[in-house]
Amino acid sequence: MEISEFIEYVRRYRHDFVGIAHHYFHDEHEVEDAVQDALIRLWMARERIEPPERFRQYGATATRNICLDKIKQKHGLHFVEVDLAEGKTSGHSPQSVLEESENETLMLQCMKELPAKYKELIRMRNGEGLSYKDIANLIGSTESSVRGMVARARSILIRQFNERRKK
Repeated sequence: MEISEFIEYVRRYRHDFVGIAHHYFHDEHEVEDAVQDALIRLWMARERIEPPERFRQYGATATRNICLDKIKQKHGLHFVEVDLAEGKTSGHSPQSVLEESENETLMLQCMKELPAKYKELIRMRNGEGLSYKDIANLIGSTESSVRGMVARARSILIRQFNERRKK
């Protein structure tokens, strides 16, 4: 991919990458940092983006992954502050933090077992925040079909999650 082509794709899709980053961050500086990091990754991988028309997909995935990495770095540990004067805690109790962490781990395990097409749909819809229409265009399907597939994927995830929680 030539530099002029890369610049054109950046101009065309940068707004989409900013939208994805806004899904994860509310601070404009963090959003811009994530998008800039994604663009650097895209530049480094420009020769591997085949066909070049998939630039948006690669960029969306890179942006999402960078945002998740930044969140993990920033919130790697959960702290509970205690106001000793009033005996109150701010944030979540250690028990709720543990339960939340266990539920997240369980959900990730369920996602790994999801069939590839459903996993990708959930990633595009929930992870990247794409509309049903955008997903339909990307995969060459109808919007109503995508809605049905996403609903089935969610249903499978919920069933697997509930079955594992009972164990």
